[in-house]
Amino acid sequence: MTAVAARDPAAQARLLELINAGWTTQAVAAACELELPDRLASGARTTTDLARETGADLDALTRLLRALVTLEVCCEVEADTFALGTLGSFLRHEHENGLRHWALLNGGPLWTRWGALGARVRAGSKGATSNDSTERFRRLEADGLEAALFHGAMTELSRRVGGSLDATLTVPDGALVVDVGGGSGELLATLLAPRPSVRGLLFDLSPALARAAGALPPRRRRPVRTSGGQLLRLRAAAGRSLLVEECAARLGRRTRRSAAEPLQRCHAARRPLGGGRTNHARTPGCGA
Repeated sequence: MTAVAARDPAAQARLLELINAGWTTQAVAAACELELPDRLASGARTTTDLARETGADLDALTRLLRALVTLEVCCEVEADTFALGTLGSFLRHEHENGLRHWALLNGGPLWTRWGALGARVRAGSKGATSNDSTERFRRLEADGLEAALFHGAMTELSRRVGGSLDATLTVPDGALVVDVGGGSGELLATLLAPRPSVRGLLFDLSPALARAAGALPPRRRRPVRTSGGQLLRLRAAAGRSLLVEECAARLGRRTRRSAAEPLQRCHAARRPLGGGRTNHARTPGCGA
């Protein structure tokens, strides 16, 4: 590894970008909260108009907009008049490949979790309670707004990987594709669309599955089954046998055997991190 020169302005500038990255997360999230990308979609707007429409302070809003110019979210076409920037369209509502929910999730619910990273590293598994992850998912059941934000963000990220996964994954005719923790079914729908003979099982919490009907193409809804349940709770209560049996029992007799194998691979691939928590990273054969 080559050492960085003691006085390397470019290296210092790069490090400053990393250190100061917190403000960029909050600036983008604030733009989404105020719905600035959507308000600028139809053309340039003055800061006075935007402040009146959003109920924001004129001076503070102008400063935010100028900060967003440096991030290419918007651009200042003339004094105190702003238009949508090259990246701003990805933060609009209903953008096909947008990241609005992900921006709001990182600027909101996920933001405080990073603040205690140093303390968590010192404590390791000793500083975590066994039901940390379970409690987070229970909040999604109780808080509709946070659930919509979380599941929307997961859908956006699934869209980013769906195309490449579809191009590289080999799925035999007549196979059952099980997506464990598959949210609203965006990834599963991408895999099933070009494969008429393939069936799908979508397993997740009920709030996530409520969005599945909108994600799955109409012609694909019948061969796709959805199943609600809490995987974290099931794993904590027992282990592989209950996880597999509980999931497979919801499929019907014809599909139990084909579902059991990928679910077993899913469980085997999740290595404990300590304190009863498990790694949720997807692996080949796990959820696809």
